[in-house]
Amino acid sequence: MSECRKVLWFYKEELQFLYIVYKESTIWIEQTREPLPGGNYSMELRIVALVFLFSSLNGELNKRHILQRRGLIQLAGTIQCGTGRSAVHYIGYGCHCGLGGQGVPKDNTDWCCHSHDCCYEFAEKYGCKTKLGQYSWTCKDNTVKCGDMKDWCQKIVCKCDSKFAECLSKTRFNSKHILYPNLLCKKRTPSCRSSKNWFSERE
Repeated sequence: MSECRKVLWFYKEELQFLYIVYKESTIWIEQTREPLPGGNYSMELRIVALVFLFSSLNGELNKRHILQRRGLIQLAGTIQCGTGRSAVHYIGYGCHCGLGGQGVPKDNTDWCCHSHDCCYEFAEKYGCKTKLGQYSWTCKDNTVKCGDMKDWCQKIVCKCDSKFAECLSKTRFNSKHILYPNLLCKKRTPSCRSSKNWFSERE
C-alpha cells in the first residue's frame, strides 16, 4: 500500500476482510482475503469512514425495492427507513450502539442496540455472517419488510435489522448520548436475557 493510501476502518470475519480506504480524496470499500498493511485508526478518521459508508444510502430509500450488497450497508438502510434518521447518528451512541458494547444501556435507544447485538449473537451461533451477508428487503411507509428468502441466515439477519429499526423508531433520541465515552460504561453488561428476546428459538 502506498503512503498516500490509508486504511480508515476494517472489519474481519473468518477469512474475509472488509476495509474502508482512501487515496487522494477518494474513499471506497474493499474486500480482500489478505490483510492490508498500514492504517490510521484515529476516532476522527473512523467517523469519516463510517459517514462515507452510510452516506452511500442517500436517495435510495425513495425506491420501493432495495437490494444492498453488504450487511453493514443494509443495516444502515433499515435504520434510516425506520427512523428517518441517518445511521451515522447512532455511531457511538450510549454504551452499545456502534462497534462493540459494554455496561448498562443509557436509555431505551441504547437498549435497542443491546437487543440487536444479542440478535446478531444468536444468529452467529448458527454460523450466520451477520456483518458481511446480504438479503433483500423493501422500505415502505417507514417500515422494513424482509423479502422472500429461502436461506435461513438471510431471514434471521433481516429480521434482526428490521426489529432493530422498529425498536429505534419507538424510542427518544437523546443527543447527549452521542459519542458517549466508553470509560463511563463501567457497570456490568446485562445478559441477553435482560434484553428484548426477539428470537427465543430457531425459526
